[in-house]
Amino acid sequence: MIKELNYKVTIQSDEELMFCCRSIIEEHPTLKLEEIRVCFNMIRKGKYGKMFERLKTPEILTCLQTYQGETRAEILEQRAKNKKHEATEKTDEVLQPLGLVELYDKLQVKEHVPTKEGIGTRLKKKNGWDK
Repeated sequence: MIKELNYKVTIQSDEELMFCCRSIIEEHPTLKLEEIRVCFNMIRKGKYGKMFERLKTPEILTCLQTYQGETRAEILEQRAKNKKHEATEKTDEVLQPLGLVELYDKLQVKEHVPTKEGIGTRLKKKNGWDK
């Protein structure tokens, strides 16, 4: 990417490159290599605006932070929604063959109605002690 963009102020030495790599790992430990590659491709395409002929560690970290805050957050939210939707569908699929969907729905809506008789009253009636 550095060679392709041909900026005037870029990472030039191996030490600077190693520092940049260490900084990326320290600042963004949850990013996968594939995501970093996607972010670099977005930099190449100019998705993060003009870099003003400068591409050093701070600019790269800023672009990765923008990627993580915008693009990656949307992807993770979409995955969470899909998982929730799949879990709901699986619940319906599991209960449907047994005919339990209606029962499940009734149990969800129906509130607990307390009985007027307690365990003591029922025991008295059962054993004939109430006479």
